[in-house]
Amino acid sequence: MIGAFEKFMTFIQSSYEEDGSGGDQNFLIDKNDLGELYGNCDPVPREESMIGELNKLANDWRELLIGQGNEYLFNMDGFYPFYTSQKCRILFVGREACCMSGKNYIKTVCPCIRDDSFSGWTVNQYPFHRRQFYISYGIMKWCQGMGFPGWEEVPWASDMAKRIFAKKEEGNEGVGGLNSISWAFINLSKISNDTVDYKTDSNRYFPFVSNDVNRGKIREQIEILKPQIIIGANVPELTEILSYGKADQSVPECYYYEGNEKLPPFLNCYHFAAIKNDQQCFYESVKKVFKKHEEALKQHLCRGDKTK
Repeated sequence: MIGAFEKFMTFIQSSYEEDGSGGDQNFLIDKNDLGELYGNCDPVPREESMIGELNKLANDWRELLIGQGNEYLFNMDGFYPFYTSQKCRILFVGREACCMSGKNYIKTVCPCIRDDSFSGWTVNQYPFHRRQFYISYGIMKWCQGMGFPGWEEVPWASDMAKRIFAKKEEGNEGVGGLNSISWAFINLSKISNDTVDYKTDSNRYFPFVSNDVNRGKIREQIEILKPQIIIGANVPELTEILSYGKADQSVPECYYYEGNEKLPPFLNCYHFAAIKNDQQCFYESVKKVFKKHEEALKQHLCRGDKTK
């Protein structure tokens, strides 16, 4: 029986062939993409501005790769619609995209999540995506002053997907309302792993993230996104890129790095596709960190909107 990962790779490859991806500009988000991304709602003006900044960064970044033989593998990422309208701006960070050469991760994945269908497979069937839902839900409720809900109170990821990135629909209190949910997502490497292998492409990933110029671009992208908290999918490299101090390792499934005036707090978890228990190894571990560092986290997550 084909696994979820292999099914997702098949979907990505087929969409790559169907839309002719790999063209020079497909990794950008243009005005024609906004209607699809925002569900025919008016885009948030500041998010349009952020998209412009990310597009410029993407063009500059790809130019740096020309001549290195990797420019055709370049892909870009950023944030899902209404990210800046949430109670808290969460940034999830992964390692590398798979089979996304020439693509924009957000405009490729967003419609699939919203439709709860990756070529017939639901969000519930993809650990990488569903765990972002569960963690986001807990953090958003915490930021609304409700505390982290018990695991049994967390909706299925596929149920949340039906109202993700929503502006105003039946049962939704509006942008950033109690039922609205969104976040930012980036991979550290902008070189797609097209090997159709679940393992990190070490020959490309580690040289990319250790390069000083690329590290500067990663910092620039995070600065554009202005997250209030970062959740990593086993990306210890980020601690060097952003110059974090020593981790609190008291929750072994989720290392905590304290933030400061310039840096948001960073929680480095297991990789979101790891064969681990959703409740204990992801949701409950993040919940434990929030309980232990509640006052420090409030300083970052409850200090108001700094993106205006």
